[in-house]
Amino acid sequence: MQKLFLNFKKSSVLIIGDIILDEYIYGKITKFSTESCNPILKIKDTKFFPGGAANVAMNAACLGSKVYLLGIVGTDKESEILKKKLGKKKVFCEFLFSERYPTIKKTKIFSEKHTIVRIDREKQFLKFKKDFFIKKIQKIISKVNVIIVSDYQKGTVQQVQDIIKIANKKKVFIFIDPKGKNFDKYKNCTLLKPNLQEFQEIVGKCKNKNTIIKKAKKMISKLNLSNLLITCSEKGMIFLQKNGSTLYLPSITKKVVDTNGAGDTVISVLAVSISSGKNFQESIQLANIASGIAVQKFGTSYIKKEEIETFLIKKKKHLKIIRKKEIKKIIQIEKKKGKKIVMTNGVFDIIHAGHIKYLKQAKSLGDRLIVAVNSDKSTKVIKGSKRPINSLCRRMQVLSELRMIDWIVSFQEDCPKKIISLIKPDVLVKGGDYKNKEIIGKKEVLKNGGEVIILDLEKNISTTKIINLYKNYCKSK
Repeated sequence: MQKLFLNFKKSSVLIIGDIILDEYIYGKITKFSTESCNPILKIKDTKFFPGGAANVAMNAACLGSKVYLLGIVGTDKESEILKKKLGKKKVFCEFLFSERYPTIKKTKIFSEKHTIVRIDREKQFLKFKKDFFIKKIQKIISKVNVIIVSDYQKGTVQQVQDIIKIANKKKVFIFIDPKGKNFDKYKNCTLLKPNLQEFQEIVGKCKNKNTIIKKAKKMISKLNLSNLLITCSEKGMIFLQKNGSTLYLPSITKKVVDTNGAGDTVISVLAVSISSGKNFQESIQLANIASGIAVQKFGTSYIKKEEIETFLIKKKKHLKIIRKKEIKKIIQIEKKKGKKIVMTNGVFDIIHAGHIKYLKQAKSLGDRLIVAVNSDKSTKVIKGSKRPINSLCRRMQVLSELRMIDWIVSFQEDCPKKIISLIKPDVLVKGGDYKNKEIIGKKEVLKNGGEVIILDLEKNISTTKIINLYKNYCKSK
């Protein structure tokens, strides 16, 4: 089961590839030249973004991973801009500085989000110290467990088979984002990630999903790939493994604003997730979520783990049952939205009409209702050795079917003081059988600016009375 909250702090990846500086010039066409009828753009803003392999590095770093980046740049102001921006995200840059070749730069000129023209400044890297990368990889490889090769066909990645051999020998995963019409150079890698267009340039036109899968399996066999991931833009992605398993993931969104850099997002999230200890199925799902978020944004963007977490919370909200260590983050997200958090707690052993009325009233006091439920052990302490009638799992399952409840969390302690202190609700609700001074957690809630409300309980109905009535009924038979 996918966890709601992600921890990528243990992740460490090495990225090798073509480093690009993306320049975005934003403006508006205000008039046309009288001499040539060409549009005249009034520039409003200019921004720079790390592109190519550097974009992959930025994505990985923004997720919280430790990142090493290898590539070629010129001895120019463009490389200085890149170093500064990557440095801010604590990316360890191992650049080969070249006086022969300038830093690759792509300039896009926009008029109100419409691309007018793209200007490329680049030279194919032909002559450079090719042992530079091998030596650097051998030095860094012990510090990482995933290598990404980001090949934009600019000449940086000329020793890909040597890199694959080193990675396989050291048992380090190697993921490749390919380019070109020859995939043979990527043989024996852990994962190959072409988009559908790149895949079809190799295998030919695919009429449907079944054809894609059939040809993908042949590619896996021919290239001896462990995994193959084909991204299909707004149609999602197809993941295949050497063992024959296939997973199709539809896109999480139908709203596609800009696909620029989506492939970089996919491979970076996938690599960081695998590096942190997750399996391929979990990691592919996270990459698909991240891609769906990225394509809804205009221009270059870096997905943060909090954005993926927010999506997971929304997706799994109907499950309602969450862990104690997840609740704090959920509340932070909800409070940022201005939502009022209401909390109550109890055993909820046999749900009855009194519970339903009480929980409805509690929910009406705010926007989100959290119910903290006593564990079986703590229930025995406060209710007696013969309780609970229903196990914690069953009690929480029944509560999860009630529409007024947003989240349910269990606690082990005999009293709810710790869980109340953790949640810090805006409103703490208790039943009318409590006197104000007896309420556990009251002090903590009031200190945090919240309030404590006591609701009247339904008369002549309780779990204990239901149990006693049943006992008397059994005796009378």
